[in-house]
Amino acid sequence: MSFWRRRQDCLWPIRSIADDVYVLDGDTIRVAGRTVRLVGFDAPELGSRAHCGLERILAARATSRLRQLVRTGGDLDLKLIPCSCRPGTEWKMACNNDRACGVLTVEDEDVGNVLMAENLARPYVCGRYSCPRREPWCPFEPKPPDQNESTDTR
Repeated sequence: MSFWRRRQDCLWPIRSIADDVYVLDGDTIRVAGRTVRLVGFDAPELGSRAHCGLERILAARATSRLRQLVRTGGDLDLKLIPCSCRPGTEWKMACNNDRACGVLTVEDEDVGNVLMAENLARPYVCGRYSCPRREPWCPFEPKPPDQNESTDTR
């Protein structure tokens, strides 16, 4: 597995193995001590962050599937990319809860595309400086109001 780590204003590759990747949930991993939010898709939330039982069940399935992909998928590649944050907040707590952002591929296929094809995630595309509000996973949860400003910066 190769992935990129930021050093001042440049990026350089670091070699690792799949054993170094810890799956936190369906769209978040931990590699070499750094938490990385995988971008381009949104998976349901686990535990107390879930809004209903259905979301917890889907989250457990998405997490399990991502673990399976990491464990048995073969060649892994993680590319860190800039998060959608206000200028000056990159790589800080104010930006994406101090998580890096990245794209994880297994055998050249984006894991987000795999999870979305299996209905374990949905598309979630951010703009340059902000992200849209997350759509609810619970069938009776009211949809958030449509606003230009977002609180989620994935």
